[in-house]
Amino acid sequence: MNAAPSTTQPLSEIPAATDAADMLRGASLVCRFFSRVFHEAPEKDVLSALREQDLFSSWPLPDESPHARLGLDLLAHSLEEETPSRIREDFTALFIGPVNPLRQWESTWTTEEGLLFGEPTLAVREDYARLGMAVSGTVPDDHIALELAFLGGLLERAAQARENGESAMAAAWTEEAETFFAGHLGRFAGSFLLELGRRAVTDFYRGVALLFRATLDTLETIHPPRPVGQGPDHG
Repeated sequence: MNAAPSTTQPLSEIPAATDAADMLRGASLVCRFFSRVFHEAPEKDVLSALREQDLFSSWPLPDESPHARLGLDLLAHSLEEETPSRIREDFTALFIGPVNPLRQWESTWTTEEGLLFGEPTLAVREDYARLGMAVSGTVPDDHIALELAFLGGLLERAAQARENGESAMAAAWTEEAETFFAGHLGRFAGSFLLELGRRAVTDFYRGVALLFRATLDTLETIHPPRPVGQGPDHG
């Protein structure tokens, strides 16, 4: 399983979820979408693919909540009205700086010191290695884009196993996804999104903040997150 968010993989048409496998695969693709837009600003070709495939009119997860509907509307409007350079400028201001960039690492949200390379960094690195996920580059392992890519991979494996009739394997991969979400992403993503929504100036990233909030609500129905301060049990 490769941790790095793909910048070249085409975004396929996504049908509405009709059964458990579809829901798992939809959640996987959604995680990978958010991973990509937190890893780097979407370029013209990616935005064109999103527009052509009409992703935000066929969102693969439940979209009835106010957060989901407004987020989808903002993203659809962005694809029609905002330029790639404007979205890139917002990404840079949000996540790179030069002034007070938004923290994208679990350690900076969930440890008392609020520093990079804290205990969560080592914990997710162990999870990646245990489940065969190679992380390359210099980005700390608990970056939100990497955690989302990893979660998406776990959900994809669960979906594939369910489609193959391997119920025990599907349950095992789903449990891995539940545990990882509860112990890591679910502990800080809500706070991260509140700050993202406050700072974003484009409809694109304002929509991402709202739609990801709705996605968290869906993921939390799989397994509620542990409270901040209660780390994952590595026994």
